[in-house]
This record gives sequence, structure tokens and C-alpha cells, in this order.
Amino acid sequence: MKKMITLGLAGLFVFAVGCKRQDIKPDSIDSIETVNFSDEPSLRDDSAIDSNLKIVYFDFDKSDLTSDSFEVLKENAAYLSKKSSLKIVVEGHTDNRGTSEYNLSLGQRRALKVKDYYVKFGIAPNRIATISYGSEKPVIDENNEIAWAKNRRAETKTLKKYHEYKIYLLIVLLYNYNFFWLYSFKFARCYRFKGRSCPIANRMQRT
Repeated sequence: MKKMITLGLAGLFVFAVGCKRQDIKPDSIDSIETVNFSDEPSLRDDSAIDSNLKIVYFDFDKSDLTSDSFEVLKENAAYLSKKSSLKIVVEGHTDNRGTSEYNLSLGQRRALKVKDYYVKFGIAPNRIATISYGSEKPVIDENNEIAWAKNRRAETKTLKKYHEYKIYLLIVLLYNYNFFWLYSFKFARCYRFKGRSCPIANRMQRT
């Protein structure tokens, strides 16, 4: 009889352990390798916060958009429709519960959900990049419900045009290069005055 009771208690213990609630299941991680990123703009461009583009928030362990999120994204999409030259990046974020791998996947799903909404609203897919930071960039670095709720978010930011900065830098360098050689040539000509006044040297002395 004692043997049967012992076996019964052992069986209940195993059952209880096996049924322990898991808030986050690693097996439920969506593979992001199947997502096609070829139509997205380059993330070599720097992102910048635009006050006209609002943040949307998510429920715990969810990537579904809430009714409040729809309203926010509708306003964002209307703004982006007017600014047709803007390219954007949607950043997906999570709170700090769960593994890094899971949170990166969850953040990517959130970013893609927002991108899908923008595309349905008429924003061209090649204007929208996505990236996940998981729990790496919290707004509030604390462990409480308020902080977690603020960190479960997707941010839409504008992309600065990296190639325009390169062109501007090239123009500045060429201008300074030509300026340097022009004055070097003029200074060289001063040596030919042989005692006469050099206008460039005189100008430098006056300053």
C-alpha cells in the first residue's frame, strides 16, 4: 500500500512540473529568415525622430495591433502620404522578459506588423525598412509593469539620406582642395616680385 501511495505522489509531482506555466515558449519563435527584405531601403542611412510620427504599443508577448495602435498608425500613414520623399525605418522593441533570441524575433514581428499596415494604407514597401532591437533599447530600464508597457513598442523614424551627405562632403573637400592650390599658386608667384610688395602677403599681415 505504501509503495502505491509513493508511486502516486511521484506521478503527481511529475505531472505538476510538466504542466508548469511558461509565459514565453521558445518553440513559438517565428522564423524571420523567410521574410523578404530585398524591397527595403538601406539601413546605412541614419534614423532620426520625427515628432509627427507616433509610437505604438503592444500587449505582453503579442505582435497584434490594438485599436489604439490603428488610430496612431492611421495618422502616421496620412503624414507619410503627404511626405512622399521620406523613407522610414520601423524599429521593433520588447520588454526584458524572455531570451534575447525570442525578443529579437518578437520585435521583428511587431515591426513587420506596422510595415504591413503602412503598405495597406498605400505607402510603398521600398520606403519602409524594418529592424528589431528586442530588449536592447528600453525607454525605461526598470522591472515593473509601467516600464514593461512602455518598452513594448514600435517606433517609426525617418531615414536621413546617406548618399546626400557623401555628396555634400565631396563638394566641401573639392572646394577646400581648389582653395588650397589656388592660394599656393598665388603665394608662389609672390617670390617673383623680388623686393616689390606682394599683395597676398600684405593682405595676410593686415588680418
